[in-house]
Amino acid sequence: MRNNYETDLQISELANSLAIDRSYLHRLFKQELDMSPKEYLTEIRIRKAKELLTNTDHPINTIAQSVGYDDPQQFSKVFKQNTNLTPSIFRRKL
Repeated sequence: MRNNYETDLQISELANSLAIDRSYLHRLFKQELDMSPKEYLTEIRIRKAKELLTNTDHPINTIAQSVGYDDPQQFSKVFKQNTNLTPSIFRRKL
């Protein structure tokens, strides 16, 4: 996940590539990380987005695509759910 967060990564594809059931993968994540695989992937993407917002002047839609979101609106929504700030406000507060 850390190496492919920018792709359209599907949890079911990840489970298939590991030759395990998706529900078993979910259970393992919950046991080890206390979060679902999707929550973990979102955390990786938001962490990278924060880094890009802090260290670059790339437009937000470019950052959205570079962390795995084709829709900038969806990216902004997920970013705000996880940080309580929109990407643009996050960048301005720096």
